[in-house]
Amino acid sequence: MDQVTELIFLFLLLCVSYGGATEQLPQDIFAAEGSQVMFPMQEKLQISQTQEGTCNQFTWQVKKFHRRYRETISWADALCNPLVYYGNYQLRSSVSHNGSLLLYNITREDAGKYIVTVDDLRRARWFETTYILHIQVPLSDPVIEVSCESKKMAVLTCRVQSGTDPYYTWLTQGTIKKNIIPPGEVNGNIITVPLPFPRVISCRVRNNVTEKRVSLSIVRCPGGATEQLPQDIFAAEGSQVMFPMQEKLQISQTQEGTCNQFTWQVKKFHRRYRETISWADALCNPLVYYGNYQLRSSVSHNGSLLLYNITREDAGKYVVTVDNLRRARWFSKIFILHVQGGATEQLPQDIFAAEGSQVMFPMQEKLQISQTQEGTCNQFTWQVKKFHRRYRETISWADALCNPLVYYGNYQPRSSVSHNGSLLLYNITREDAGKYIVTVDTLARTRWFKQIYLLHVERRFPSKYPTNESI
Repeated sequence: MDQVTELIFLFLLLCVSYGGATEQLPQDIFAAEGSQVMFPMQEKLQISQTQEGTCNQFTWQVKKFHRRYRETISWADALCNPLVYYGNYQLRSSVSHNGSLLLYNITREDAGKYIVTVDDLRRARWFETTYILHIQVPLSDPVIEVSCESKKMAVLTCRVQSGTDPYYTWLTQGTIKKNIIPPGEVNGNIITVPLPFPRVISCRVRNNVTEKRVSLSIVRCPGGATEQLPQDIFAAEGSQVMFPMQEKLQISQTQEGTCNQFTWQVKKFHRRYRETISWADALCNPLVYYGNYQLRSSVSHNGSLLLYNITREDAGKYVVTVDNLRRARWFSKIFILHVQGGATEQLPQDIFAAEGSQVMFPMQEKLQISQTQEGTCNQFTWQVKKFHRRYRETISWADALCNPLVYYGNYQPRSSVSHNGSLLLYNITREDAGKYIVTVDTLARTRWFKQIYLLHVERRFPSKYPTNESI
């Protein structure tokens, strides 16, 4: 390398590396409506040690996709304090001391290019970074539809009712399937499988803000019959929820009133029996059974069930059974409804701890106290079924005035209960290993939910297990 080349190389190196400045390509950021997003300051800003108020001035601006001009969001003033410009972003944004921008409760209107320009201490341009914000709608729960092309092949179609830019992937036994029947029978959300197909096949659908999955355990034809795995549905109290009919029902073209008969039933978590909600009559009209659901449910012509104003009491297993035109069983489908903030039947949860330590069994839901009747609250009871015993032992409960009490016995001097009902045990021993069960009632004294914890007490190498402090 000659002297001229070395000088040119040194000049370019100084231009690029001054102050760590880098000119980066635009960076994509994906976020869901209503969430928050951070646009990081890529470089560490400097403050002069000799002149107060001399620092790296910066400005955040946005060029929204649906507008032609830039809008200023924030900047650093002469005293180096980050300020938010008076306008649309003032109440839902903040800027860190180092200049990173944080936006809250973003909407589709916020999509666009976010540009930060930073000057050096001499007020010359140091660097500029551009972020492209994409707002995506979260995906709804997917469903799989089955169409039987022949006795040898079935076409599965995976669909979502709502969501932005869904991307579909098919999996069997956890392996991504590209070509089940060559050549190339996978086309996005559609896949062709050979019959019989006894393995579990799953459709995974995702975008940049959500990922959902639905599975089939068995694919059977003719008739498009499917034996599907139970599908979880989560909903909030007071909302509405739809249980979709997975198959397209048929009506005979030759005999009036001949169709796919169906029945919707529910087995609630706090009850032992099934309750009929809806069915199709002899003329193929969907009817709602006279009872609790009559005024707040409806059934579509294709048999999908819609519930309104759901409560915690509605949590449970919703089962639809469908017959073929010859009145033989076609398929059944189970939906498990979890009411968020309300009744849920949760799987047992393992807790590992070492002898002599303390452990907390958290109350999963926020308990309520009636605002109209003193002493009316969510009654609860903590019990333990130790591994070496055959009976349950009561540890704690809430009295008539809603105060948490510890039962007189082995646990009294080494346990406590929080105001929200979480149980804390101290100085645990191997004798304490077992099932810890909390049952909680609604304000009407009916069962709300039950949670089971399995406590494992280890003498040796307790550090290999996570503790409550690390969870």
